[in-house]
Amino acid sequence: MKNTPPDSPTESPWTHRLVVATTIVALLPIAVGALTTTLQAGMAFLDWPTSDGHNMLLYDWFADLRAGRVDKAVEHGHRLAGMVIGLFGIALVVVAWRTNTRAEVRWLATAILCGIVAQGLLGGLRVVEDERLLAMLHGQFAAVVFSLLAVTWIVSERRWAKSGDGPEQANVGRLLPLAAVTPVVLVLQYFLGGLLRHFGTALFEHIGLALIAYGMVVAASVTALVSGSGWLRRSGLWMLLAVHAQVGLGVAAFVLRFGFAPTGYVAVVRSSSQIVVASAHTVIGMVLLSTTVVYLVKVARLAYATRESHARVPAPGLPSLVEGGTA
Repeated sequence: MKNTPPDSPTESPWTHRLVVATTIVALLPIAVGALTTTLQAGMAFLDWPTSDGHNMLLYDWFADLRAGRVDKAVEHGHRLAGMVIGLFGIALVVVAWRTNTRAEVRWLATAILCGIVAQGLLGGLRVVEDERLLAMLHGQFAAVVFSLLAVTWIVSERRWAKSGDGPEQANVGRLLPLAAVTPVVLVLQYFLGGLLRHFGTALFEHIGLALIAYGMVVAASVTALVSGSGWLRRSGLWMLLAVHAQVGLGVAAFVLRFGFAPTGYVAVVRSSSQIVVASAHTVIGMVLLSTTVVYLVKVARLAYATRESHARVPAPGLPSLVEGGTA
């Protein structure tokens, strides 16, 4: 079959649409998973892939809801949400390989499905082994898969093929060091957050690195906003929104967990507000990490396009061999 150019108007838009849908749907198992961890309901069932010996699809989930067995209801909901994102991952691979002509999009879709499968196996192994460290790795890897989805969202856009055109290439290489270091710091920060949630350790390390991470994300956002590229400016705005939402949720989670003496507020263990805010803090942390990864990919794309453009320009004073000149 004849390959279609990446920016051809005949290329099917369905891959990109399904990537967007899969990314949005992925927030469901992520959110329910965060709630499961907050409620410490990861071992509500001692078996996997069955639930109390029942086929996962045949288990009477609503009985738990009616009886108020919140831990079982949330954990089983997390399992069902994992099945849903798995179906979306399969559909994405099929559509990408049947309708998209770009190899990078096809292989990214395949990597997403592999990541979803690995994430499911990690979750199952966590139950079978009853191992809290695996629970933490399960949560950490979810951030990796979600970031991969966010990157595929950008790469599958028609805009990607034309991202090296125009004046927005100018001086983009200077943005690359900060763009590269910022997600690395956030990965470490997310790791410390995992230690805090699953093992109750590294609180002060987490808070200290949060200050550094905040400064780096804000700096990356500002450089994106003044870069002269509308494509990068959008990432700058998303990073600013995400980091301030994350900081606000982090402060609220700290107060709701430890109280705040100056105002006389005393923390209530497992209060609804404490559970919701702590879970939201985890979810927005993944979103924040994904925005910085997307920004890095965009900067790298423009930097590469700039080098390619310069390589094609003949040196001053030398005739082009393509035009029939001689050296």
